[in-house]
This record gives sequence, structure tokens and C-alpha cells, in this order.
Amino acid sequence: MTTDNGAATRQRQAGYSIVIPPGWARLDTGADVDRQVDALVTRAFAGRGVDETARARRELADRLRAMAREAAGQGVLAVYFPFEESAGAPAPVSLAVAAMHTKGQSDPMATLLAIASQDPTAQAVDLPGSVALRTTRTAPANLPADGPVADDADAGPELDDAVADALGAAVPVDADADATDGVDSADVPWVRRELRYLVGDPGDSRRWLSFVLVSTLPDAPEPQELADVFEELVDALMLTFAWED
Repeated sequence: MTTDNGAATRQRQAGYSIVIPPGWARLDTGADVDRQVDALVTRAFAGRGVDETARARRELADRLRAMAREAAGQGVLAVYFPFEESAGAPAPVSLAVAAMHTKGQSDPMATLLAIASQDPTAQAVDLPGSVALRTTRTAPANLPADGPVADDADAGPELDDAVADALGAAVPVDADADATDGVDSADVPWVRRELRYLVGDPGDSRRWLSFVLVSTLPDAPEPQELADVFEELVDALMLTFAWED
């Protein structure tokens, strides 16, 4: 787990690295989740008494553990999210990373082109040393996102050629009240937005990573502008992506 509230830092995970902005945190599903959660909770309530914040600490710890369990159950390697220490709660946005594998030795670019032919939102993206595809999806927040999830947290889902909905595993996120100030949630529908990057390793045609940004916010101008900002941020973060041995 990593949090950083100063400068942007390059975070190294199994097989890749990416620069994460200050104020974001990472939960690794393959590491000691309890230790990561304890560190996040301690940082969130730094300088405040344990007794006066006991209930809030438990609630935050429960939310973070639930996020980690759900992510691990979907084959996700790590979850990155904005971490607002003053409120002691993650924002209603997360970036999930899952490993994916093809069955055969098909050319990565050919695989991306096949997927792009079935998704009108698809855009080829030139990442340093990688081939990548960017797609988006928007749906009412009360509807589950379709698409397969991984049964094996290590192997990840298999990516069949030309199967557009094999683009990774997204982690549903509970919306936080701070993102909805001034919005009457009883009258405004909520929207789940996904920004997905499918990244192929040019040196290994079977090796892929799926990055999925999920935001769950009211369908109102200000919250959706916030979602736009997060998508622009992730677009910038992906330009720092690098494969690691």
C-alpha cells in the first residue's frame, strides 16, 4: 500500500510501473491487506485521538477491506484511489488493474483492432513501449456493469480475439457523500462511468494489463465535471506507464 501527499511518485507493481499523483493510495490485493488498511487508517486520522475517532476508524477500515476483498475476487492486482485524509474516506472513484492473458500468439495490434471494431468508443493510444486501446462506458449506477470477471486472481481472465467485453475487471465503488454536496440524490439519477485501457506487451503477445477507472456520481453538471477531471487525470497517468521485468 502506498499513499503520497507530496510529489507524484512512480509506483512499481508486479510487471509494471506507473506514476501516481500526490494524495492517492494503493491497495495491493496480493499483499497483507490488514497491514495496508491499518497504515491507511493511521494516516487518515494522524494527530487525532484514538478514542474520539474509534468508530470512524472502524468504518474506514471496513470500507477499505471490503474494497480489497471485492477487487481480489475479480482478479484485480491493485486498486488506486484518491485518499482524502481530512475526511478519512476514499472518493467515489477508483482505478483497478488486472492481468489478462490471450489463449494464443496473436499479434497485440491485431487483437486491439478486432476489439476496436466492436466498440465505437475505442481509440488506439500510443503509450511508451506499448500498444493500448482506450474505451469508455456509461450506464445507470443501479445496473451492474456487464462483462466477465476473473476466476483466478493470478492468471486473470482470458482475452479471446475480438471479444470486446473482455476488457478487464472493474471494481464497484460506493459513492462518498462529499462528492454529492448540493445534489438531491432522491431526484437525480446516478451514473457509473468507466474509462478502460487495455495495454499489450509488444514483447509478449499473451501478456496484457487492464486499467479501469470507475466513477459513480450523480448525473448532474458538477459531479460529472468531477468525473471528467478524473478521466483526464488517468489519461495523463497512462502516459507514464512502463512494463517492468
